[in-house]
Amino acid sequence: MAKLDDLRKRIFKPGEMFEERMHEPGLVPPPKETQQGWWKSESPAGNSQLRSWLPWIIGGGVAVILGIVLIWVLIAPSTFFDTKSVDIVILGQSEVQSGDRIVWTVEVVNKNKVALESAVIVFNYPEGARSVGVAESQTLTRERRELGMVSAGQYVRETFDAHVFGGQQQKRKTSALIEFRPAGASATFAKTAELPFTIVRSPVSVSIDVPSDVRAGQRLSIVVRYASQADYTVSDVGVALALPAEFIFDSADPRELKKESKQDGIVVVWRLGDVLPAESGSLRAEGILGGKELDPKNFRATIGILDPKSNDVEESYDDVTVATTLRPQFLEVRMESNDVIQPGGEATVRVFWRNNLPVEVLNPILEIIGEGDALELSSLRPSAGSFRENAMIWQASSYPSFQLVSPGESGVVEFKFRTKSNLARDSKGPRPTANFTATMRPTGDIAGFEGVDIRGTDALEVKVTTRFTFAARGVYFQSTIPNNGPLPPTVGSETTYTIVWSFANMSNDVDGAVVRSSLPPYVKFKNVINPEGADITFEESSGFVAWRVGKVPAGTGFVRPAMQAAFQLGLTPLPIHIGGEPALLRGSTASGRDTFTGQEFRLTSPEITTFLRDDPNITAQQRTVIPTP
Repeated sequence: MAKLDDLRKRIFKPGEMFEERMHEPGLVPPPKETQQGWWKSESPAGNSQLRSWLPWIIGGGVAVILGIVLIWVLIAPSTFFDTKSVDIVILGQSEVQSGDRIVWTVEVVNKNKVALESAVIVFNYPEGARSVGVAESQTLTRERRELGMVSAGQYVRETFDAHVFGGQQQKRKTSALIEFRPAGASATFAKTAELPFTIVRSPVSVSIDVPSDVRAGQRLSIVVRYASQADYTVSDVGVALALPAEFIFDSADPRELKKESKQDGIVVVWRLGDVLPAESGSLRAEGILGGKELDPKNFRATIGILDPKSNDVEESYDDVTVATTLRPQFLEVRMESNDVIQPGGEATVRVFWRNNLPVEVLNPILEIIGEGDALELSSLRPSAGSFRENAMIWQASSYPSFQLVSPGESGVVEFKFRTKSNLARDSKGPRPTANFTATMRPTGDIAGFEGVDIRGTDALEVKVTTRFTFAARGVYFQSTIPNNGPLPPTVGSETTYTIVWSFANMSNDVDGAVVRSSLPPYVKFKNVINPEGADITFEESSGFVAWRVGKVPAGTGFVRPAMQAAFQLGLTPLPIHIGGEPALLRGSTASGRDTFTGQEFRLTSPEITTFLRDDPNITAQQRTVIPTP
């Protein structure tokens, strides 16, 4: 302890010096020299051997890399696929003649070093293309041809042909597409090509003469001219003239082969037959053009091959469309009324008139003639007008506004009429209409308009809808289906009844007719139907029963038997029905549409109970449910 105390004092004594240690401490060994890198070796001989092999190792690696690059250069181009190296082109004429047989060649070249698999060419024919070499020409739209495999570097050629019809200077276009899959791949590729061309000539041409400006209600004469441009006889030629919907066709010269009303107007067809080289001629259609002022009206003429079955111009050699602008009439007149009226119904027609001349008109006359098999002539009642023979007349003596009509002056008159109650007819007869023609004219010459037809005219057709009726009745005795079970109906016992649904239809076909109803849960559908072919179905989960009738022809129930179907039901009364007359069938609803007027019908019939008001043989005691004996 004394030595430690002395040492402690010396440590803290200022200026004290200690002698150096005579040997290293033994608690921590001195560090040893270590290798600083992988290139250094403890053995000088090992380092020398590694340095001798190093150039060979580096050279071998470079050789391997160069070999891989060489293999890729030699082999990769044969396995690499480029879609741009598949070429498709359509070869054909840029200018053609309408009606000629045109041939197109589709060429495909595979410039890749890989084959094309599952190759298909799809060729799209131009508008107006018809098949070649068949008894009955067909419209062509698209053709698909299987090529299968197209080898590397292979050239493929496919030809397509058709008769092409169309008007002169009309542009047409055909296109083709090739679909393929590179060998060894799962993806499908496609390349396309197009070829536009122009129809520059036709064997026969057509033109139309129509005034550029037409007054509404003006009588028109439409002239269609045709001329042969071929050095051979063109056979089976026909001409079709499409007239606007507001054109009231009157006559044709020569007489038309066919006149057909369509949604957008009337089409008049003439048969020309064989047209000789250099032959020309004209056709004429006359009528009255109506419509709103400033409305453009299009007249289109088509000349081509006439189908002997349909009498339609199927393939067009040439066609032309001429537009004219409808101007207001000098003495404008226009009639308005309900488009549809019931048989035996009454309607009011309002007649609007206006002086569009720049001068006044003295004592004009408005005349309206009514006709049509549905019109009851004795029912005509003009307001502020009178009669002259079969026409209604408005003139200054009865209508003071016509004493002097200033420029721009207008007014309205009206008249009433009724239709006949009985318009029964079959589907082949004419549809029932009431037709009126109005004419407003001056009684003398108008200064500055001498020799000008300034009359105003208008035509109105009022369609008469059909009388469509539906009845539902229940019977036990008066039935085409035998019924059985106790009468009066007894609790716990089944009694069968027959339901009869029937339709009557006076004058126009009704389409889409359907009847629907439902059964109470205690009534069973027996699946006995008369006639057997009637489309009556029952849905057990909901209890709905329906009869899908379809078309009910005009005259059904009037000039031909009523349309009806019957089905049998089974009633098993419950105790709660004792003393009552339970329902057999809930209320029925029938629907349909008049094909002439577009009128939608929805008819209903009340529920049918065991009262059976339509069975004259049932007694009062047989209508009420009784308890089980």
